Amino acid sequence: MTSRISFLSSVLAEEGLYCVVGLKKGAPRQTFVETIEEIDGVVEGLIAQGYDAYFGCAKYLHASEGRTAQNAKWFKAFWLDMDCGEGKPYETQPDALDALKGFVKATGLPRPTLVNSGRGVHAYWSLTEPIYYNDWKPTAEAFKKFCAAYNLKADPAVTADAARILRIPETLNFKDSPPNPVDMMLLSQPITLDRFQSIVGIGADEDEPDLPFSKNVPRRPMDATTRALMGNSVSRFGTIMRKSAHGKGCAQLVHIYKNQEDVEEPLWRAGLSIAANCEDGELAIHKISHAHPEYDPSDTQIKADALLGKPYKCATFHGLNPGVCEECPNRGKITSPIQIGASIAEAKAEDNIVVMRNAVLEEEVTVEIPEYPFPYFRGKNGGVYRRGMPGENKKKKKDEEDDEPQDELVYEYDFYVVKRLTDPDVGESLWMRLHMPKDGIREFSCPLASVTSRDKFRDVVAYQGVTAYNAKLDGLMGYVTRWVNELQQLTEAEKARQQFGWHEDDTKFIIGNREISATGVTYSPSSSATADVATFYSKKGTVAEWAKVANIYAGKGNEVRAFTLFAGFGSAIYKFTKLSGAIIHLTNNGSGVGKTTIQHMVNSIWGRPVETLLNQEDKYLARMHRISVLGNIAATIDELTNMADEEVSNMAYSITHGRGRNRMQSQVNAERSNTLRWALIAITSGNKSLYDQLFNLKDFPEGELMRILEFSVSKNDHMTKAQSDEAFTPMHENYGVAGEVFMRYVIANLPEVKKLLQRVQRKLDKAAGFTQRERFWSATAACAITSGIITKKLGLHNIDVAAVYEWAVQELSRMRVDVRPGVVGPLAHLGLFLNAHNNNMLIVNSTVDKRSGLMAAPIREPRGELITRYEPDTKLLFITTKVLREWCSENQVSYKSLVDDLYKIGACQGSIKKAMSRGSDMSTPPVNALVVDCTKATALDPEDKSPLPSPADDDIE
Repeated sequence: MTSRISFLSSVLAEEGLYCVVGLKKGAPRQTFVETIEEIDGVVEGLIAQGYDAYFGCAKYLHASEGRTAQNAKWFKAFWLDMDCGEGKPYETQPDALDALKGFVKATGLPRPTLVNSGRGVHAYWSLTEPIYYNDWKPTAEAFKKFCAAYNLKADPAVTADAARILRIPETLNFKDSPPNPVDMMLLSQPITLDRFQSIVGIGADEDEPDLPFSKNVPRRPMDATTRALMGNSVSRFGTIMRKSAHGKGCAQLVHIYKNQEDVEEPLWRAGLSIAANCEDGELAIHKISHAHPEYDPSDTQIKADALLGKPYKCATFHGLNPGVCEECPNRGKITSPIQIGASIAEAKAEDNIVVMRNAVLEEEVTVEIPEYPFPYFRGKNGGVYRRGMPGENKKKKKDEEDDEPQDELVYEYDFYVVKRLTDPDVGESLWMRLHMPKDGIREFSCPLASVTSRDKFRDVVAYQGVTAYNAKLDGLMGYVTRWVNELQQLTEAEKARQQFGWHEDDTKFIIGNREISATGVTYSPSSSATADVATFYSKKGTVAEWAKVANIYAGKGNEVRAFTLFAGFGSAIYKFTKLSGAIIHLTNNGSGVGKTTIQHMVNSIWGRPVETLLNQEDKYLARMHRISVLGNIAATIDELTNMADEEVSNMAYSITHGRGRNRMQSQVNAERSNTLRWALIAITSGNKSLYDQLFNLKDFPEGELMRILEFSVSKNDHMTKAQSDEAFTPMHENYGVAGEVFMRYVIANLPEVKKLLQRVQRKLDKAAGFTQRERFWSATAACAITSGIITKKLGLHNIDVAAVYEWAVQELSRMRVDVRPGVVGPLAHLGLFLNAHNNNMLIVNSTVDKRSGLMAAPIREPRGELITRYEPDTKLLFITTKVLREWCSENQVSYKSLVDDLYKIGACQGSIKKAMSRGSDMSTPPVNALVVDCTKATALDPEDKSPLPSPADDDIE
């Protein structure tokens, strides 16, 4: 038997299904097998394909129900995961092993089975016998706290996770290159459950020998306090007897207990009916019976079973033993002694796994409700309760005789903290979850500062539907505060996500409050930056109905609409082109051609069609903030018609730079942290051409032009406005579903998606003749076509992608000619400057008339400010340096580069002090002037006949 099989036999039960999981760049491959021998074949196949191999630490009941806590039935070990490496709890494996050795020595636990995980250490305490979830879960929760109490830095998310997977020995850890081996370090002997529980601090309460129920010593339990009250109360015989010992309970039961040896059988049976129907009945029926001479445990159990559901009434006790009940303090208040021990029923571990609709995700989910911090617990049918403590009644009621602790209802429904979060704008926050009986699960975040403020806390929870005031509100605040203290002891705070899109090494994608990964969709709490926007990116309706609307663009003549829709998906994969952004601008002189409708369709991929659309009323900084929040989700901006030319230029650069402006902190002389980066496609619309606006601003704005793909949208003559409105109406009831389907596929198949994107881009570059100059166009079109291929495969539309591709090649080839670069060398810039200042030139010869001894008369006087001077006899041009510098700055031309280039062609003779007005009627002092030899300038100023640049050989496949 190999060490791999020996290990698995040691830590896994024989009954149930084995689960083997392969992970490769986040894409899981999960297999259930019936025998341990089958695992070897599955594992070797995973290793051969470069997968990290894991096993389910539990045994499962049904393969169809997957690897979930609800499906995990059999356990034979408790485990720890100790991370090692830079930035981890332990720097090296020896450090982790030393800590584990000290932990074992200090606690009395036996040596665990050890596995070298390739980076860290996995430790297992295997059991002599398999156990069920209800026994394993509370013990594992107690073990997690036990480790924290001894400062053993094991990953707390692993220790009590019933559906956990850990690495299989004799495999490889592919996170490093070359991969590290995963192997056995030590195979140890098993331990009994009783011994393990006694060490970590979980077990039954001890009773006093004389009257076992007379003493109540509540102590902080080490097991899970997530027990459930499930609406119905239960009765505890121990509670009845403790009250009875103080004269507050039932004297008949005290009589039965104290006189077990000779109590009459009918009266004993009456007492047995009460004990049998209590939560602690298995113990209680024997406690009131064991002293009888004819006591037989089996016979007692049989008689007790016959009494289940039939507790005797007070009248029956009185009839069997008259004279005892007359002085009962509960007389007239209760009908049966069992009511004296009424308490809140706590659920077992399996009750904390609930299936419920998530109001944010708009789907049914399985949730394992976490352990509530002591002294709070969950009721069996839900609700938050606080366990009563000794002495509380005295303080509240000033009743010295009644010290029986009373559990208190804190809130009627399930309400708890999931995680601590850190938000750069509001500080620490809490991710909270509220279960509403009709509305489903609501999840939200709450700043920690609000938890300590009565008014703020009330407003936050009331917004989510929690009604509480006065003492109830105080109780809720105390409960949440206890959660904070507990989590601060056990876990680190996670960083709240400041933007949507890709996260965690491209293994998760955030859309609003939805986190999409290879394993499914879960809730993602909002940060202060995303809270206002997240609600817009929700989902509604069905994929089938959304696809019907998308297929409107399948008709001929709709290629620009289909391309833009594809680009709406393609924004999510734009980051893999290594660029940060691009703009698609839809334009037409008129209205009613469907530009805004296209943007609504793009928005409907990810969320609400209308609310997610930015428009001309939104300020520039607000637009850029929204783009930073979207991260990798397409941004849409409607009606840029009135945007200033300079703002268009700024927008083109800002969006494609991929990050926002750096800002200073308020009241502090320091920059704010600016870590947000984006990579997306922005889709804008307007009646004016952005190209025209940029040419109005500059003579050749190549930098901006090459970041914008501008398409003219023609009217669809195949539809009337009424028909169009009717066709697109379902989009407003079916949205946010297509993006989720698309991203689940992309994440699960990311390597293949990247390869497809590269192939499409190479083909597109070759067909359109793209060079590095058109890299933004190339990346945008490639993302659009790639996404069109994938979404058609997923059934999200039935559009002819090949036709859209051919249209894109033709359109982009035409655009490439339209915005071809002219001659923009030093002479071209110099010509542009002179044209702009044509009326500011003095033309006059430099020589003196030999006959008169005077300067020759000016050939042309300036009409306005004197900026340039041209001397025809010397062919020299003098340009006021100050004005030339200002012009260069305004037109984004480097003055230094211009002068250097003029030097290189021999046209520049340097800078001198020149009396620019000499020879005219004016008399002005000399100024700094650049001297240009026009003989050299004219000779080297050819007409613009330059050909289009061709793609380099390495740009073509």
